[in-house]
Amino acid sequence: MIKAFVLIHRRSDLDWNEFSRYFRDVHGPLARRLPGLRHYEQHHVREAFFGGDAPCDAIAELWFDNADALRSAFDSDAGRTALADNPNFADVSRTRLVVGC
Repeated sequence: MIKAFVLIHRRSDLDWNEFSRYFRDVHGPLARRLPGLRHYEQHHVREAFFGGDAPCDAIAELWFDNADALRSAFDSDAGRTALADNPNFADVSRTRLVVGC
């Protein structure tokens, strides 16, 4: 099993509630269509636990069987659609993908 974590920053012209709604209601269903996806969660970040600024506004957690399945998912039509939607709510210049197992 491989787990991908996407650290997402909202676009500066969206307030947190607008961002969160779009991520949950529009982008989430697109991500759930990725072929080979075993598990998907969204974590909406309001503040850092120990105070200070949060490192991002949300984290998407996606599980796949292996790295090839992850690559194939994002190379698919569903993957291209999800990636193309990112600029509608996220600051893609600050978005980061971290992969672990």
